[in-house]
Amino acid sequence: MEKKGLVFNIQHYSLHDGPGIRTIVFFKGCPLRCRWCCNPESQNHYPEVSYDEKRCLSSEVCSKCQKVCKNNAIIFSADGKAIIQRDKCSNCMKCIAECPAKAYKKEGTDYTAAKLLAIVEQDSVFYRSGNGGLTVSGGEPLMQGQFLIDLLKAAKKSRLSTAMETCGYADYSILKQAAEYLDTILFDIKSR
Repeated sequence: MEKKGLVFNIQHYSLHDGPGIRTIVFFKGCPLRCRWCCNPESQNHYPEVSYDEKRCLSSEVCSKCQKVCKNNAIIFSADGKAIIQRDKCSNCMKCIAECPAKAYKKEGTDYTAAKLLAIVEQDSVFYRSGNGGLTVSGGEPLMQGQFLIDLLKAAKKSRLSTAMETCGYADYSILKQAAEYLDTILFDIKSR
């Protein structure tokens, strides 16, 4: 059975994450917990529920999410907006299906390397000029070592330019193997 990787976003037509026009695949899971993280939904290595307060219709209009939650993890603030009590939430995803305003979203989907590459290759017409291609980011892509390597190998077989955004927090052997299939490494130095 083909190995699967957990991805929380695929961003098309990026110009700032490697040379040319790129498709960025955001891996889920990161060993760091930086306070300034611009992708906090990427930190945990499991699917989870995210919530957009601006979309919430408020408890005065709707409370379907609270009614479907078996763990009583959803409460409402004084202004009627939902609050997820993370310590009680089991990530059952039932609130997502019940919310008519789509205020809830699943963060994290399993993909095979072949399925992910098929999505990336849909943008290949944009890669031809400027050496564009695939960028893997996160989270930390190196946390899903074998899946990352499988994806990069497949991308190179398809003659795609590859790049990785990483903090490097992983076993050196994984970084070394991944580097064999990378054209660009964007290394993010973390400091306090």
